[in-house]
Amino acid sequence: MKITDVKLTKIDLGSRPVAWQDATFTETSLTFSLTQIFTDDGLTGIAPSGNSQELIEGPLKDMIIGEDPMYMEKIWNKLYSGWCHPASSGWEIRALSAIDIALWDLNGKILNQPVYKLLGGDRDRVPAYVGGGYYAEGKSIQDLQEEMMEYIGMGYKAVKMKIGRLSITEDIERVKAVRDAVGPAITLMVDANHAYTSAQAILFGRKVEELDIFWYEEPVPATDYEGCAAVKNALDIPIATGENEYLRWGFKDLINHRAVDIVQADPAICGGFTEWKKIAALATSNNLKLAPHGGGNIGAHAVASLPEGLNVETYPGLRAAGAKVMNFFEIEDGYIVLPKSPGLGLEIDWDFFK
Repeated sequence: MKITDVKLTKIDLGSRPVAWQDATFTETSLTFSLTQIFTDDGLTGIAPSGNSQELIEGPLKDMIIGEDPMYMEKIWNKLYSGWCHPASSGWEIRALSAIDIALWDLNGKILNQPVYKLLGGDRDRVPAYVGGGYYAEGKSIQDLQEEMMEYIGMGYKAVKMKIGRLSITEDIERVKAVRDAVGPAITLMVDANHAYTSAQAILFGRKVEELDIFWYEEPVPATDYEGCAAVKNALDIPIATGENEYLRWGFKDLINHRAVDIVQADPAICGGFTEWKKIAALATSNNLKLAPHGGGNIGAHAVASLPEGLNVETYPGLRAAGAKVMNFFEIEDGYIVLPKSPGLGLEIDWDFFK
């Protein structure tokens, strides 16, 4: 079997009814990206990710046409060593990641096995949480409480909310209101999206420690390892970070600085499943858990592949644009039930896609 073509398609799903905001970013549009790898045997691998058509259908495609798709390490190293290097930008690594994920889906179809089993296979159910609680113009604290309760009504046992866009005092009140609404039995996480200095992050953390926060995500910029270590050492709340880190070498530095408790390497960002396995080896050798940032349709396979996989992020609310194009895994009592079908187990609505 040989690779014959690579394609990236982006679908513009229009404008959001209400723009969503985290601490540092505002998004107004809805898009869906799909990377496809075609073979001469008629099998196609897909990844619900991808950024640059110029890169994916250009130099990356050119390097893998004619390759046997089962030579995963060979292909990854050819893409990275022949075109990238350790100083490559995250934009380039994201493009490589999409191709790698599509290759894992393709290999699952070749071998008639789901990706999480090919990655190692630990279980077929993983805890899920909602990445929600975004800011929006005119959104009140009551609106935020109702949003979180809606997720709980869907069967979720864990929710995450954004902080960092408003003053520390205002965001403390928002977190308190959510904890009051969801009650003590629901897991609650907060995500600052690198909004704070280490001093600000410590101040905020100390004010919410009593609210039983499961983790405190990206309190400082991703490159500030020393600052993140200072926050980690000052608080009892576990620090989760890594969604904006790339490749095993970046995670080695993050981990060696003792700046993280929960490693959030995202296969769609960090270098694909092939690289995620190496990052997982670094994390687990330091007795750390892994909780991939990003869409659960990819992250669930990573988490289910090893005992140290913690949980999976999902977006049933503001960021569920992809649900119009592909199915989402079944949620049962707060868990994602992974599919038994080969590859990623994703079903694309091709009529809608076209």
